[in-house]
Amino acid sequence: IEKAYKVKEYAFNAFILADILKRQLAERNVDVVYNSRVSKILKSTSKRKVSVEYSNDKESKIIYADKVFNCTY
Repeated sequence: IEKAYKVKEYAFNAFILADILKRQLAERNVDVVYNSRVSKILKSTSKRKVSVEYSNDKESKIIYADKVFNCTY
């Protein structure tokens, strides 16, 4: 070991943080889709930039969006 650093570690409550982020997304009318499998992403010819085809246990759907984020863990 060449060097060691003493730092202050900040803790956060993940549940409170998730609630804050969910509320902010809802306030901005952001659609969030959980537990789904994306089958196709295409460059769109409409005013939206991409189309995404996805399905889950409840539905199959195509959505059009300016941006798409894949948050996989």
